[in-house]
Amino acid sequence: MNVHFTLPTFTFATTLTALACTASLQAQVVEESDAAGETTTTMLITPPGRVELPNDEVPPMEIVDQPVEDILYRIGELTGKTILPVGNIGSKKFTVITHRPMPRSKALDLIFRALVLNDIGTIEREDVILIGDLDDIAKLRQQPVLTADDDVMMRQDLGSYVAKIFRLENVKVDAVEPILTASLPDNVSIEIDGSSNQLVVYADIAYCQHVQQIVAELDNRFVRPETRTWRLRHADAEAVAANIDRSQNLETSRRKSELSSITGVEVLGSHEIRFDLADADATLMAQFADRAGMMVSPTAAEAAGDDFGLNPVCSGPYQFKERVAQDRIVLEKFADYYNADEYHFDSVTYLPIPDTTVRLANLQSGDIDMLERLAATDLAQAEGDDGIKVESAVSLGYQGITINVANGEKGDNPWGNDKRLRQALSYAIDREAINQVVFNGAFAAGNQPFPPNSPWYSTDFPVPERDVEKAKELLAEAGFADGIDLEVQV
Repeated sequence: MNVHFTLPTFTFATTLTALACTASLQAQVVEESDAAGETTTTMLITPPGRVELPNDEVPPMEIVDQPVEDILYRIGELTGKTILPVGNIGSKKFTVITHRPMPRSKALDLIFRALVLNDIGTIEREDVILIGDLDDIAKLRQQPVLTADDDVMMRQDLGSYVAKIFRLENVKVDAVEPILTASLPDNVSIEIDGSSNQLVVYADIAYCQHVQQIVAELDNRFVRPETRTWRLRHADAEAVAANIDRSQNLETSRRKSELSSITGVEVLGSHEIRFDLADADATLMAQFADRAGMMVSPTAAEAAGDDFGLNPVCSGPYQFKERVAQDRIVLEKFADYYNADEYHFDSVTYLPIPDTTVRLANLQSGDIDMLERLAATDLAQAEGDDGIKVESAVSLGYQGITINVANGEKGDNPWGNDKRLRQALSYAIDREAINQVVFNGAFAAGNQPFPPNSPWYSTDFPVPERDVEKAKELLAEAGFADGIDLEVQV
């Protein structure tokens, strides 16, 4: 495999002629015999010292399709450390290009990251750098150890392999382990110590940064108990309290689980209310922005009981007028809404039209003013119609396959217990082909619940390309070379 690592704003372009001549390096061959009499040969590359650079900056460099063994000399020149190759890495080549001078540390990190992309790992110790196949490096257990107090977020040597200890304060490490190990890269391993409530991650700095963010979020989420005080601009606090009680205790309520973290409610004033929570709940704001936060009239709800949905009285800019089953729902403007002047339609009528083609035909004929959820197969037709304006936005919704892991009887099976099977399934799927064939290319292939323009989207986990051979290899490793059935609920 030949990996090209190109950065348009920086570049390694011209060879490192400004560095010390590689002839000044010393290569020493060491032979060792084990108890069985087998002899192994190791080559140590020892530079005379770290090369001096003006302003300690590496000049522009261009390393194009070069064997990994050739770059070992340059790493020795830049670090002044002895380079110890581990295993056979001579057949691999890689490319790194930068266009401007850059600090020595950043230049080294780019080289190490390019090596990682080519499945080559590095362990940097005080006087020696071990460089070898990622799997071999991961098995050595000779990585520098970073304690629980060491913050890796500011580290720049992202390609260096380390053993990082994480300590949890508010949640048991056993509860965190399934989340961290659900989708581990092959060259990353995690060890759990329940007695000290710590875990050790063997990975490069970049992955340790990812784990540190997850651990911090999970640990903080379980701080308990918590109290939140809300000051309301327009809603009546007594009405809000009644709505929370209704959502939690009405026998037919569908909102009970969404508000389960609220253990107590106290009205502190006409526009002030306090919620007591069993745990810190990061989802509560999102729940209040959805149906659990849609306030209805307590008086009307109590009077109508389970029939409230037939004639709802709520708190929005429009009020319910009528509903004709299977035909339409009509709303009319509510004149007493606090900013009614900002709403410019006197009425809004919803027409249920299940068939996407019929919906589009109604829009084209002028029978409706707008439609929601245009089918991807109709997108080209709508965009080609001068009388229709198509607006699109990347949403938080996604379609995917969610596998039950560590969650009861249905999760206790090969799919839930062996990540290699889940990885094989992922490699077997051609996401972009599905997008083109099923959705006419209107969607975006993904492997995360967040779209690429979201601040929570992780660029450390790009969408994997389909690799059937890799999928077969993982199935065989897991003991299912002939395949395995998967039960799916649709």
